[in-house]
Formats: sequence, C-alpha cells, structure tokens
Amino acid sequence: MKNDLLAGWVAFLASPAAPAMAMRPLELEGYITGLVVAPDLIPPSLWIPFLWGDDEPVFDNTEQMQAALDSVMGHYNAIIRQIDNQIDGNGPAWLPMYFDENGIANVEQCTQWARGFCKTMAFAPEVWLDLADHERSSMLVEPFTVFFNIDEIDKRLPPEEVVEMRRASAEYIPSVLPALRKMAQILASKASRPMRSSIKIGRNELCPCGSGKKYKRCCGLN
Repeated sequence: MKNDLLAGWVAFLASPAAPAMAMRPLELEGYITGLVVAPDLIPPSLWIPFLWGDDEPVFDNTEQMQAALDSVMGHYNAIIRQIDNQIDGNGPAWLPMYFDENGIANVEQCTQWARGFCKTMAFAPEVWLDLADHERSSMLVEPFTVFFNIDEIDKRLPPEEVVEMRRASAEYIPSVLPALRKMAQILASKASRPMRSSIKIGRNELCPCGSGKKYKRCCGLN
C-alpha cells in the first residue's frame, strides 16, 4: 500500500489480536472515506466496532489497541485534510490507494475499496437512497453503484463493457468525493436532521445500496 499512515493497522492485522474478518486496508480506506463524506455525521463510537468484523479483537494491552486506532484515525484525518484542501482550491485531487504511483486505477482493488464505502451507507441508508434517486445528486452516487451489484451487472452486459464501466467509475470516484463532502458540510451546518437511531443493517435485510439483494449477499460480504 502506498500510504504509510495505515502501517499501524497493517501491524495489527498481522497480530494474533486481529479477528479474521477485520477490515483489510483497501476496504478500511473505503469505509473511512465514506465516513468523511457521509450526509450524516457518524461518531467514532458507532463506526469503530465495525472495524473488527463479526468478532471482538483480543488486545494484549491498551497500547496495542491505541496504536491500531491511532493508525485508523490518522488516515481518517489525512483524508479530511486533503479533500478539504481540494475543496478550497489549495491542493490536487486526493487519490485513494487503489491508484498506483502513476495515477492508474486498479479496478479489482477499487471493488474492495467500494465494499468498505458501501458499509458506511448502512448508517443512513435512506439519505443515500434519496441522493441516488434525485436527478441532481444521482451522478455523485452512480460511480459507486457499479461495484455493488456486481453479479447482476455481469449477467446483463458484455464483459468488455463491464470492464470499461468499472474502470471509468474507479477513475471518476475522486472527482465526486469533494462534492459529497461539501454537501455533508452544508447539511451539518443546517442541522436539519437528527442522527438516525437505526444504524445497523441486519444481514438478512435488503442492502441499502439499492441492489435488491440481502445485505449479507451484497455490501455485507467480506
């Protein structure tokens, strides 16, 4: 991975303390990026438990736990700074880690990254569905959706068309992140909605990405 900020998390994953289903770096970055641009502010007390997967970590000591969380929060804050700088015109577009050093998007890695982003949507599924249905905001959600209902798209379209669609979407995602972030800031300043009380999607419920599949068969897959 090109970003050393997650080195502490990678070390945690290699330790006996890490649950088997704990998020891998690509999925983790997609997850925390989704938190950064989420329409509703999601406090760490709600999203941190999902980092571990289905099982709780067994840390040797508090220092080991703090090192893992510091790594995640450091990367989270770095993404905020870079996207906000882009919004203010003080920096280039931030590229997720599925881009290589030459700025080329890896579609397979983007699929893993988007899986993490999709999990963030489960905190406020109604809001994301509203964005996807609205004519002016649907283009901000569209590049993510081609990575959610993969099996369905593969059945409907020729393989070469699917590859091109996902490649184009992977390259386009960095362009929509600042707009989603700005929209989230505007909504937060208006404080027009309370935090959703239902923040966890049951594994047998419909996935909030709109694929029509159960959550466990879609964004809930690991």
